Amino acid sequence: MPTFTIRRKDVEAPWPVALGLSGRVQQWQADSEGGNGILTTDRRIIKRDVVNCRALVSAVVTVLDEEDDLLTVRDATDAEAARVIAAERTWR
Repeated sequence: MPTFTIRRKDVEAPWPVALGLSGRVQQWQADSEGGNGILTTDRRIIKRDVVNCRALVSAVVTVLDEEDDLLTVRDATDAEAARVIAAERTWR
C-alpha cells in the first residue's frame, strides 16, 4: 500500500493523532474522478473549486510515522476505516 505525507493539522480525530491510529484527513487535490491514487478509503468530496479545478477531499488514513508537523500515512484498511466511521457516527 503506498504511503504519503500530510500535515498534522489535516487529520480530524476525536483523539490526539499518534502512531498507529486512524482518522479522517481533508486535503485539497486536483479535481479528477478517481483522485490521484491516494486518499481512497471512504473518499468523500466535501466541495469543489471549479475556478482552480480542485476538490476538498476527505478520506480515512492510518498514521505510520511522525516528524515535527508532518505525518507519514497510508490509506486505512477496511477494518481501520470501520472503526473511524463508527466513532464519527458516535461523536456526531
